[in-house]
Amino acid sequence: MKLLIDDIRAYSNVMVDVIARRADLGIEIMTRFYKRTDFLYLDHDLGDEFEFVFDNELYKNNGYSVLLFLERPENEEHRPKTIELVTSNPPARAKMASALTNIGYVLIDGRWNYKN
Repeated sequence: MKLLIDDIRAYSNVMVDVIARRADLGIEIMTRFYKRTDFLYLDHDLGDEFEFVFDNELYKNNGYSVLLFLERPENEEHRPKTIELVTSNPPARAKMASALTNIGYVLIDGRWNYKN
């Protein structure tokens, strides 16, 4: 499955199966409906700022929180094979890139690929 987590982009030129406009919905889609997301397009700034609880953990409505969720060892089975960061926020992109490296992703041709 190809998932886009972004509050405004639609990517009409890129085929995606599901679009989630908020971090909590993206996490729910990855965990409740699919064992593994093949490809994730991930934005950082997801509109309204709010916090939510998922599996007893507190997260914010942004792309970095999606990566914090994926970083937890018990969520390894939900880690997408490939992630492309689509954020236009340079500091957030750098923070997300660091998180991806810590999780075990490797950057190849502008896309983050999971080593496992």
